[in-house]
Amino acid sequence: MIDIKTKKKQEVSIKKLDRATIIGKNLKSNIISIKDKTKENYEKNENTAQEYAENKVNKTMHDIIYYTPQLNRKGKQSFEKTIQNIKKGQKGIKNVKRKGKITINKTKRNIKKVQNTVKSARKTVKTAEETTKATIKTTSKVAKTSTKVTQKTVQTLRATAKATIKTIQVATKATITAVKTTATTAKTVVSTIIAGSWIAVIIILIVCLIGMGYSIFMGEDIETENKIVTVALLEVGNVGGEKFWRWYGFNEHVEWCAIFVSWCANECGYIESGTIPKFSSCKYEGVPYFKEKGLWQERGYIAKSGDIIFFDWEQDGLADHVGIVQKTENDTVYTIEGNSGVDTCRQKEYNINSNVIYGYGTPLYLTQ
Repeated sequence: MIDIKTKKKQEVSIKKLDRATIIGKNLKSNIISIKDKTKENYEKNENTAQEYAENKVNKTMHDIIYYTPQLNRKGKQSFEKTIQNIKKGQKGIKNVKRKGKITINKTKRNIKKVQNTVKSARKTVKTAEETTKATIKTTSKVAKTSTKVTQKTVQTLRATAKATIKTIQVATKATITAVKTTATTAKTVVSTIIAGSWIAVIIILIVCLIGMGYSIFMGEDIETENKIVTVALLEVGNVGGEKFWRWYGFNEHVEWCAIFVSWCANECGYIESGTIPKFSSCKYEGVPYFKEKGLWQERGYIAKSGDIIFFDWEQDGLADHVGIVQKTENDTVYTIEGNSGVDTCRQKEYNINSNVIYGYGTPLYLTQ
């Protein structure tokens, strides 16, 4: 066999690095890359391959040695800065906690103040409620006392009015008797005059004086108000009409215009005598009664004192309201009405041809 001499590959000695552990994995990969390049250069020019590798390694080592302190310094600075930031953060947390405690304490104090205010307000409300209840009780007592006094006053006035009416009636009867007597005397005087007696002149003068006195006392045009009008006038100003609708039998407030007329009629004894009916409804009770009895007059009638006047506010042919005629003067009818306006008894007036007048009931005491 032919001996083939092989040329031994010249080994490249690379300086071992004591600080390889510092370089780490990155340095190892760089060395591998350098070896690859050295191998390529060695194939071309083995004399420069080692130098190239050594230079490359030396440069890398130089960079490591040179930049490591700077990196360490920057790392230390960054670490110290991080610690400072952590300390600042801890201080910030402490400040936040401290301010939070202060805020919580203030909030607690404010809550206590509000609670105290609420307690005080509740005490004030209780005091006000107690004061109001006491005032209501006192007012109720005063109102009851005033009502009793007012009722007594009204009863006294009513009794006085009745007594006055009776006195007037008695005086009227006496006057009528006196007039009849005067008339008889006048006849005697005439007979005496015819007889030619000189005493006749004196008697005539006395009769004239009596007649003048009667005219002055009674008035030239005698127009007496009906008894029901006198009673109704005493109730002008009443608000609510409670005494009227309770008298009628109602336990709560109702429309009381017709009830007022019935109450006044009852005070005069007209319901008991059958002169005026006891009614609480205008269209179902009051109007039908007077029409059935033939005691009805239409709008335009010259009403007399004591007539019962009915109204039709909606002008639908049905009576809505009722009152008592006080008098009629110069085409004006004057009335007294319960439950008029704002739940009040008051006096009013209308033209006798007013469209709101439905008609009149003329009780028997005006036709007799």
